[in-house]
Amino acid sequence: MPGDQRGLPDVFAQIIGAIIDGDHVARVLELLTRRSVELFDVTSAGIIVVDPRGGYRVVAASDERADLAELFQSFEEEGPALDVLASREPLTVDLACADARWPAFAPAARDVDIRWVHALPIRLGSEVVGALNLFRSEAGGEVPDPGLGQAMCGLVSIALAQERPARRTERLSEHIQQILNDRGRVEQVSGILAAHMGISPGDAHEVLAHHARTSGVTVVKVANDVINGDADPRAIAATWRRGTEPDTVP
Repeated sequence: MPGDQRGLPDVFAQIIGAIIDGDHVARVLELLTRRSVELFDVTSAGIIVVDPRGGYRVVAASDERADLAELFQSFEEEGPALDVLASREPLTVDLACADARWPAFAPAARDVDIRWVHALPIRLGSEVVGALNLFRSEAGGEVPDPGLGQAMCGLVSIALAQERPARRTERLSEHIQQILNDRGRVEQVSGILAAHMGISPGDAHEVLAHHARTSGVTVVKVANDVINGDADPRAIAATWRRGTEPDTVP
């Protein structure tokens, strides 16, 4: 039978409560997949999302069987969740008849006793960022109520929205750290050149920049090459001395 919406208020209260309490997003999504099994009267459930760094990421599953099927989709790059990401529409498939459509996923799903799948798009604003997969061990059965499915995907979106700002902050911090590391390497190599040529660190930086321009690479690339032993500071100094640019260090 289709899912029972009478249990939805309790699910909303439980999921929103977990988010407010600061539970980890992975735990919230795992809880959501387990409750989806009850609401939709399915065997298992799982969630795949698009990773901002590329590819797909399994973020939750109600049990090992769902986890195996979801993982197979993410690795093989085929299956209902990926089709939903492309079409942006819900999808229901009897896996006994899906070998032509998904030659790798369909038999792998049947091997873990999954015969039927209903996949729903998960949206953040206008963007489809993932799919909620509902699995049954027997073929057929009624398609879950569309309103109930939309409500559950909305809960997933709320949970994911808590994660994305944190991930953006993490990537910004990584970017800033990379900038600081690059700057430190350039200053280190400028100091090496300054000592070798008997000039100031500022003038040594100009020598480094000149060598990068004439070589068609970045200053950071030259600095890394020197630190890694792939470039000789003496050769950089010699290139500078042969230069004809008017801003040559006196």
